[in-house]
Amino acid sequence: MIAIGNLIDEIQAIVASGTAPEKGRLIELATAYLQLCQLVKDKAVRCRDLLRQGMREEAIALAKEPPALQEAADVLTFDGRAAWVAICEDMGIELRHFDFSPEVVTRVLGDLSTDVESLNRLLAKHRLLALGQAPLAPRILVLRSILRADPARPFWRKDLQALENARLEELARLVPEALATRNRPALEAMREELKSTDWLTSPPKSNLLKVEAALKPFVEEDVRQRQADLGEQLRQAHSALSKDLCRDLLAQLTQVEQETGVAPEPEIAFDMAAVEAWLKEEDEAARREQEFKASCTALEAALDGNAALHALEARAAAVLRHGQGMPRPIATRFDARVNDLRRARRIKTWFIFSAVFAAAAALAVGIYFYTNWRKEVNRRAAYVQELRRLADEGKLGEAQDYVAGLPPEMQGDGRIVAIKGELDAQINSEKGRKSLFHERVAKAQESLERAGKAALRPTLSQTDIGYIEQDLAAAEDGFKKAITVAKSDDEKGTIQAGTERIKSIRGGLAERARKVIDVAFADLRVAFNGAEEAQTKERQAITEAYQKLTDPPPPGSLDGLADACIRKSEQVAKMDGLNVAQRADAERYAADVRKLRDELREKRRNATDAADAFRQIPALYDKPAELAKQLQDFQARFGDHPLAAELGRAAGLADAWRAYQAWHTLSEPWVGDPRVCKPKDAGLRITAIEDHLRLFPASPLKSAAEEYLKYLQAARKALPDDGSIGGMATIKDGLFVNRLMADTYVVKAAKDKRYYTFEPNLDEAKGGEQMAGYWVKWINNETCKVTTLLLRVKAPKDLDGDPNPLPESGQARFVRAVRERLAKYEGAGWETIYLELAEKVKGYTDTDPIVRAKLLKFFVELAKEFAWVQSPTIEDLLRQLGALNLNVRWMDPNDADANLSRPECACFFETTKPLTPLVEDAVKRVRELQGLFRPYRAVGILLSVGGPAEVRLGAREKLDDGDLYILGIRGGPAPAFHPVGTAAAGKVKMADHLRGEFPRGSVVYFVARPTGAAPKK
Repeated sequence: MIAIGNLIDEIQAIVASGTAPEKGRLIELATAYLQLCQLVKDKAVRCRDLLRQGMREEAIALAKEPPALQEAADVLTFDGRAAWVAICEDMGIELRHFDFSPEVVTRVLGDLSTDVESLNRLLAKHRLLALGQAPLAPRILVLRSILRADPARPFWRKDLQALENARLEELARLVPEALATRNRPALEAMREELKSTDWLTSPPKSNLLKVEAALKPFVEEDVRQRQADLGEQLRQAHSALSKDLCRDLLAQLTQVEQETGVAPEPEIAFDMAAVEAWLKEEDEAARREQEFKASCTALEAALDGNAALHALEARAAAVLRHGQGMPRPIATRFDARVNDLRRARRIKTWFIFSAVFAAAAALAVGIYFYTNWRKEVNRRAAYVQELRRLADEGKLGEAQDYVAGLPPEMQGDGRIVAIKGELDAQINSEKGRKSLFHERVAKAQESLERAGKAALRPTLSQTDIGYIEQDLAAAEDGFKKAITVAKSDDEKGTIQAGTERIKSIRGGLAERARKVIDVAFADLRVAFNGAEEAQTKERQAITEAYQKLTDPPPPGSLDGLADACIRKSEQVAKMDGLNVAQRADAERYAADVRKLRDELREKRRNATDAADAFRQIPALYDKPAELAKQLQDFQARFGDHPLAAELGRAAGLADAWRAYQAWHTLSEPWVGDPRVCKPKDAGLRITAIEDHLRLFPASPLKSAAEEYLKYLQAARKALPDDGSIGGMATIKDGLFVNRLMADTYVVKAAKDKRYYTFEPNLDEAKGGEQMAGYWVKWINNETCKVTTLLLRVKAPKDLDGDPNPLPESGQARFVRAVRERLAKYEGAGWETIYLELAEKVKGYTDTDPIVRAKLLKFFVELAKEFAWVQSPTIEDLLRQLGALNLNVRWMDPNDADANLSRPECACFFETTKPLTPLVEDAVKRVRELQGLFRPYRAVGILLSVGGPAEVRLGAREKLDDGDLYILGIRGGPAPAFHPVGTAAAGKVKMADHLRGEFPRGSVVYFVARPTGAAPKK
């Protein structure tokens, strides 16, 4: 196939030149191009299939194989590709139905480009949570992240759907529990979880509605507290006359009510209304003042701009319309300006008249008119001067009468008109002042009359006196406001009379107030005693709940009584007429009842926290570290609880729990069959157990681990890496290669003599009188040195019967049996194989007793070195064999030493005990290894309150028939598993003697009982 780079270069050269090559070459190029397109497309499809099967690493590796998917896709989508297709079609070569599909490759490359490192971290976390049986909520969060990071694999969605369904079932159970216990943090967490949009299947709305309904009282309580805080800030801001702060606080209170739908308390609503009225009044006054200042500014602008007389008079009227008069500096300028304008107009007028009649009038007439004119000017000036005096002295009535009596010609005088304007403004202002004065006096006298009537009642409560004081304060405030606008003596006298009456009424209330104070203190003491009695009763109930580790009963009457007592104390402390000691006593009652309430609330919180902490313990039965921390936290936080000491002692067993958990995890693969038949398994388990003993030196299963370690070490020695069995080289060299043992035939002669040959038929022997000659080898046990012998059979008449064919020797048959047995060996049975062969050699009674003894010693020594057996019988047997003289020429029937040793060996075999018990003991000990791996499974916690200990099982534990154990300390320094009860038909029965023997908080383990087995005692 043409290289992809060369192919594309040649195709682009063809496209650039615009001329097609010969058709044969074009077909060759087009075929190569189509093959590459198909190759890349097929690779993309295979990568996609691998991704869907969850084989991401394999898909990445395939994509990188040459030609790499990314580079090939980039090259095959070269510039000018459309022109290349057109050239081929012009030559009759169809490419469109083989067209390359870059979108398939793009999707696959996008899936492959997923952040592998991040995904691997998520997958590792997912596996860890799954192995640790973590709660569903964190597992769901991790799985959602995995699904977002790796959406191409459909099974993530399936797994997430299953976990979400399980979580919804769990929430359906947890929501009522949280509702019953009013667990606000749990409810808020569940609300956020249920409102999440990450669910594949939306949760039922009923659960969310229940949670929100349960949280509503908490929300209202927060809103009430928020409104109370804002109300207090509003009162302080009102007292400081801070209008901006008052507006801001009113807006906040209004916003809180709109957002939550919770109306403020009546007291706060009253304060809000009062502040709003005050702000409205202040705003209206500011508006009026602003308009007045604007009118004054307009008049000043007119004066500065030399406005005409009619414009000045209009501006002046606008200023006077506000009823505040005209500021003195502006009035002075206005009068001077008006006078100047009017004088100028009169002078002009007179000059005109003088010019007209100057020619016709005589000098005398001119003098006459001049004299009269001066009189008129002086007369008018006198009118203006007198009117100005009356206006300045504030004699408004006289000034009005004076204006009414002026001659008609003076009524239109500009100066008179200006002063009349001032008078009108002053009159209007005076009317407003009097109206305001009478209004304020009327309100003050109304409050004073109400207070006076109330003060005449025969009996008065502190509330009544408070209302009277409020009315008197209102009247006093009204008179204070009225005095600011009073001018006349009569007005001031009215105010003085009202003030004197206020003092008189207050003086009469003093004695009655002292009696009311005494009654109020008596009522306060009764209220405090009632709160104290309620606190004692509720405290006892909470104490009982704390001792029993149950939720305390709902709040009783103390809160209401305490609030009433505090309010009464605050009311008494604010009463008039209290001395310093009385006020301190009133405040002390409030402080004492708050202390009673706070102590009870703290005790309730403590009891609730203890119950919550205790409820969390059973769920941690299979998490030793978390369980120990929870137990220690309980002891630290609730040290006065009767169970604290026991739970603390139980926490001290955490190391043993963790050690067994580690052992259980380590040995779980060996539980079914602890035997070892492969050297690799032995080596791995030895390393694992040695690590375990190093990490957990005080492990409760230390002895079991050490016992199993001995077995593994024996297995490692007995199982070489070549898959054979330990001692195989010794067997080959000492048995299989030894022809005297493996290849001999027996020649029986007279007088029970035996000769050996390597030929099965004597007829095949060569030589004169020598019937059989042959070389034999044997092993000297002392020196392991090979010696050569020549054995002869001298005469046929010495033979016993027909020698042909010769029988095979017993040792040869035994060696063949050993070969067959070892040929079938595959690792199983290494523990007893040499003992079995040693016992087997004793059964070959037709073998020379010396040979049998040598073979027995051979296999017993191998058994001692490699077999899984530790017995004095082995040592004793080797001592007996060592006492026999086996280093003789047993194959020579005429050897004197052999003839002496042979009867001793025969006697030894007659008296020696069989090795079968050793084999059975080894088999039994191997079988007993199973006991080292009893599958203790943590199922619950030993707990109870106010009674004998009982087992609190985990929520997901369902027990079959079996026995219960506690990993604790009994009769020894180290923790061990002790039977404490049984389980049958899903019900647990604890032992009667268990009371107080093991600390509560201890982990309870379960071992299923085989069918027909008796319970542990």
